[in-house]
Amino acid sequence: MTPKEQFIDHIKFVDKPIKCVEVRFEMYLESEVKYITETFTWPEGEEDTLEAPYRESKQIKIKSILPQNYTEEDYHNFLESLYVDISEWKYNRIDEIFGTIWFEDGSWSSAFMIWYGGNDRWTHYSVPNLNEDLLLVLPDKKLTIKTETEIEKEFL
Repeated sequence: MTPKEQFIDHIKFVDKPIKCVEVRFEMYLESEVKYITETFTWPEGEEDTLEAPYRESKQIKIKSILPQNYTEEDYHNFLESLYVDISEWKYNRIDEIFGTIWFEDGSWSSAFMIWYGGNDRWTHYSVPNLNEDLLLVLPDKKLTIKTETEIEKEFL
C-alpha cells in the first residue's frame, strides 16, 4: 500500500474534518547506514546481541504540507505529493515517513513508518478529558490533598 493510500484509508477511518497536515519522507542509501552491534542481558540472565541501524545524515526527499484553510485544489495537490513509486524504495534504501494530521476537533494522528517494516500505519489520538481533581481550583475553594487511606474509604 502506498503512503497516499494509507493516508486516504486513515482519513476515512477517523472520519473527522482535517485542519492541516505535514508529512516528510526521508531516505538513505543503504551504503550510508552504519550498524552498531549491542549486547544486552535479559532479566533471566541470557545474553543477546542486537544490530541497530545508525545514520549520521538524513536526506529529505519530500515534505508535503496541507495548510490550514486549504482549498480543494490544495487538498488534491497534497494527495498527489504523497504518491511515491514504492517499487524504487525497496532496493538499496531505507526510507522513513513521519507525519502529523491535525483535526478540527483537537485530535490528531501521527505516523512514523520505516517503509520496509510492514507494520506501517497512522495512529489516531484524542485529547483526554481532565478529571475533576485536575481542574482549576477557584480562590474560594480549598485545595485538599487526600491520603491513600482516605481515597480507599471513598470507594468502600
